[in-house]
Amino acid sequence: MHGSFSANFNRSDFTSDFSDGRYTGTVDTFSSSVNFHPEAQIDTGRDFNYTDNLLGTLYQNIISAGGILQQSTPGQSSNSWDCEWVGELQPDKTLDLLWTFEHRDQSYFGSAYGSNALTGSVNYWNRLLGGSFSTALSVTRTTEDTSNLSTVGLLSW
Repeated sequence: MHGSFSANFNRSDFTSDFSDGRYTGTVDTFSSSVNFHPEAQIDTGRDFNYTDNLLGTLYQNIISAGGILQQSTPGQSSNSWDCEWVGELQPDKTLDLLWTFEHRDQSYFGSAYGSNALTGSVNYWNRLLGGSFSTALSVTRTTEDTSNLSTVGLLSW
């Protein structure tokens, strides 16, 4: 069993002055990743990300780009987290089967939003007549939690 683990924590402080006052914010983010390679043909892993100030992340990007905030939203809390599971199976050197599942939750202005995305892909490659031939097919289903709306996407080449 081979694998790896990583984790990261970051804190950003920022300030912006505007006509009606000043906005000062702090954004804490945490990320982690774990990956396993239990067999030669199998890979799997998970990623997790958390931000404690989603609105502050937006403000920080505006300020860092030289923009000016016209107003602030004092007392508003916001956060975001997402978790992704991935897997890959290579039964032979020409075929690659992949899947991902991602769940995302965001909370801001007193409302919560969540979504799920499930993707499955098949990739094929082989030598053919002195060259190569490759094709892929990928299907994704995305569902929004609060309305239970869903979409399906298909990609092929």
